[in-house]
Amino acid sequence: MRRWVPTDEDGHRRWQLAVATVALVVSVVAAGGTWWSATHRGATVVENHNTIVSQTPPIQPGSDDTSKLCQPTSSGGSLASWGPDRPMFPAGQDPPYLAVNAHNDDPDHGSERNAVGILPLDEAMSERGRGWQDRLEVTRDNIYVVRMRVHFIGPENATGSGVTAMFNLPTCTGHRIGIFGIISSDDAFPYETWDGVTVWSRDDFNLVYIPDTAVYVPADGDPIPLNGEEELLTAKGALLGSNTPDGIMRAGESGYVYLKIRPQFAG
Repeated sequence: MRRWVPTDEDGHRRWQLAVATVALVVSVVAAGGTWWSATHRGATVVENHNTIVSQTPPIQPGSDDTSKLCQPTSSGGSLASWGPDRPMFPAGQDPPYLAVNAHNDDPDHGSERNAVGILPLDEAMSERGRGWQDRLEVTRDNIYVVRMRVHFIGPENATGSGVTAMFNLPTCTGHRIGIFGIISSDDAFPYETWDGVTVWSRDDFNLVYIPDTAVYVPADGDPIPLNGEEELLTAKGALLGSNTPDGIMRAGESGYVYLKIRPQFAG
């Protein structure tokens, strides 16, 4: 259950507006005025730094809407954008509340809005030639690695609970498929953040998770195996943690969730 949420609907809306307003003011001051709200397109999508951002929570694993993440054409833009629009901070400046993936120039990662990336397995192992991709053509007989950034920032010694990672890996068939990664925490603002990648081919294909490959790798710890089929790839999600998957992370801790997938082609 989320904390400090009023029981009446109007009160809940006022609470959300007040928290968002305070967070925006804090972010502008902390970032020296470098963060700004983007131009809205309707109620759900805004343009920010030439990147499409989704204000609507992503499609959950197992939802009837999962088929919307598969398209019959290989051309077109991203099917899995980042969100929600939120205060971002320069490296070294943290908000007075817990936030996930909220640095816009992290020295190890860059903009943490761009939390999810994909590479062929051989390139992911060496990261040679290029960075992690938001859009990638997939080919037969190849394995791909999807990774998601997880970085808590906030007041010193603050602790987040219920820290959960989730991936929506659609099983539908198409020429273009979107993959969403989602991080949530009971104590973070916003409660849930997400990003995604789009993979494509000129031939019909679907995606398959390679069993026992899901893992969380803390920046200062050993890899922690995750239950892919029953947790990470479901609406339940997989608990993360510093040394054990207990859902507890402290401000300043970071790491990556990894999983391996392969495309399946007919014929």
